[in-house]
Order: sequence, then structure tokens, then C-alpha cells
Amino acid sequence: MPYFLWQGIDLSGSVHSGLRFAKNKNELESDLLKDGVGLMEAIRPARLTYIPLNRQEKIDFFRQCGVLLDSGVSLPQTLRVLAKQTKHKNLREALSDIYRDVYEGELLSCALKRYPDLFSGSMISIIQAGQDSGNLAQAFTKLAQYLESVELLRKKIRSATLMPLITFVAFLVIALVIFVVIMPSFSTILQSTGQKMTGITQKIFALSAYLKTQRALWDLFAVGFTIAIIGLFLKTKRGRPIAEWLQIYSPFIGPINRDSSLSYYLQTVSFLLQGGVHLVPALEIGQKTVTNSVLKKQYQKIFTAVQSGQTLSFAMEQNKRLFSQDMVALAMVGQESGTLGIMLARAADLLHEKVLRSIRIFSKVVQPTLLVVLGLLIACLIVAVYVPIFNLSQMVTY
Repeated sequence: MPYFLWQGIDLSGSVHSGLRFAKNKNELESDLLKDGVGLMEAIRPARLTYIPLNRQEKIDFFRQCGVLLDSGVSLPQTLRVLAKQTKHKNLREALSDIYRDVYEGELLSCALKRYPDLFSGSMISIIQAGQDSGNLAQAFTKLAQYLESVELLRKKIRSATLMPLITFVAFLVIALVIFVVIMPSFSTILQSTGQKMTGITQKIFALSAYLKTQRALWDLFAVGFTIAIIGLFLKTKRGRPIAEWLQIYSPFIGPINRDSSLSYYLQTVSFLLQGGVHLVPALEIGQKTVTNSVLKKQYQKIFTAVQSGQTLSFAMEQNKRLFSQDMVALAMVGQESGTLGIMLARAADLLHEKVLRSIRIFSKVVQPTLLVVLGLLIACLIVAVYVPIFNLSQMVTY
């Protein structure tokens, strides 16, 4: 383990301690002496707390590997340099062990397989293909580009859905302020005059009064508790298939989730093919990266059909609900021209644009709808509250 819990003393007699990265105790002692601290004790912790490696950290790591290898730096030295530079403790520890294994003659792809939490199967397959073909630097660069494209798509989806969410929250806040703060004042004024109120006025005042009671809080708690129970059930082994089915087949949201997942799948397969991986293992790795069991079964059918000797375009054509004619045509052209990886990348781009277009349409429809509903709510309030007030002013005049 390359991390040590250490304790030392400086020339003034002050005791220092901490957690520090080093290859061995001798290296740790040497590093501490450079800082003016003498090592007294050092132990290796049993296991560091696992910290997930985010996508941007993976992008930076793969890009740096590609740059260093392309500049002529040897693979062991590249791993050693990056192990020293990275601030992520788990990655630093893993790279130190991988560096030692590669330095002793083990293949990089085999060393990476010991760290599935940091490096996925598709990443290792691309690195192995680059390793076998002698284009390891290019494999790392392609990995960085692929992860960047995935991250860019997710950022676009988040930004496209942010504005409708903000509009909906603002709508709820405004409606709540109207019913809880403004309406009770009007209710007190009208009730003090003894004026007979219309049916809609009575209903609005009744709703306002209800929202200020403890019963409303208990009802809100009951609704939230019910939603939480349903959410927990959908995460269980029995409820997860229902949740995954709803993700794919619910109105409007279902097609977006389905096209988004298919875009990632085709992008992964395309990436593997362009990295030198054969079609059958590329399809196998691609379907393993899908988390939705409903879609995974569909991708498994594609893999089984191609494995049995059918062409990819024919297998895709058998599942018309998932693959459009445009995607089938692109796959067919790619098969005939030997550019299947490039054609699948184009199909993924088409789905990418389709997802973004659907989200933009959703955004354009939801925001005006919420504004119209808010306008109707305000109109109802005007009719229910201000008309009786105007009548009251006329009664005072007469």
C-alpha cells in the first residue's frame, strides 16, 4: 500500500503526524527529511475509504496518458508521473500498484482489471486493443474524447431541463404566497362586511383557510411519505423492473430515456470498433454498460443474433421499435464499406440531436403552459375577490 500514517519530530522538538503517499518507508523518510521532519513511526492503513472517480478526473487522466505516451515517455514512467501528480487518493494508490506491476512486465490491461471501480470493461477493452496494435497513446486519447462527448451530452440535457424546473418551482411558490399570505387578508375584509359571496369566492377562501391549518401539513406529510414509500419500493429487487419499465414506456419521458440510452450504447460500440475491438465483443461490452434491464434484454438479442452469424443491420431491423430505418441504413452502409464504427457514431449523433430537440420542445411547451395556468389562477382570484370589493364600494356610495 503506498499510503502511510506517520509520526515525526522536527528540530524544535514539535511532533507532527499525517497521511502521506510513498512507495515504501525509505522513500517516506527521505521525503519527510526534505521537509525538516524526522520519521519516528509509520504504519500502513488497512484500507482507504473509497472515493468515486468522477468523469472529469477520468478525462484528465486519459488525456495526460495520451499526451505523455505520444511525447515518447515510457509507459511505466507515465504511470509513475501521474501517480505523483494526481490528488485522488484511490487513483494514486491504484496507479502506484499498476506502475509496479507494469514495471515488472505485466500487461497494462491485466493490471487495470484489478480496479473495476475505477476502470470499466469498455475502457480496459479499448486500452487492450491499443496495446495489441501498438497505438496505446491513441487509445488513451480516444477514451478522453469519448468521455468528453458523453459528459457534454449530459450537461446539455441538464441545462435544457433546468429552466422548466425553475419555472415550475416559481409557479408553486407564487401560488402558495397568494393562498397563504394574500387571500386571508381579503377574506377578513369581506367577511366583516357581511356581504354574500359567490361560490367560487367561497371555495378559494376555503382553500386558503385549509392551507393554513395543521391538517394541510399532515396531508402534505402523508403525500410525501407515500411518495417516499413508493420510491423505496421501486428501488427494491421486486420494484426495480417496474421503475425501469416506466422509465422507457412512460409518455414523453420514455422516448427521451430510450433514445438517450440507445445513443450511449451506439456510441460505446462505435468507440470500441474504432479502437480495434471486433464487433461481437464490442456488442457484448456495450450491452453490459446499460443499467436498464428492459433495454439490456433488447441489446442482448442484438448480440445473440450477431454472434449466431447474422449481420448487425439485419438484427437491428428485427427490432423496429428500438431502431429506426435511418439507423438500420447507416449500419448497412457501414458494413458494406468497412466503416461500421464511423456509421454507428453518426447514428449516435442523430439520436443525440433527437434527444436535445425533444427536451427543447418539452421546455417550450411546459413554460408557456405554466404561465397560462398562473394567469388563469390570477384571473380567478380577480373575479373571486376584487368583484365583491367593487360591489362593496358601490354599496358604500349609495
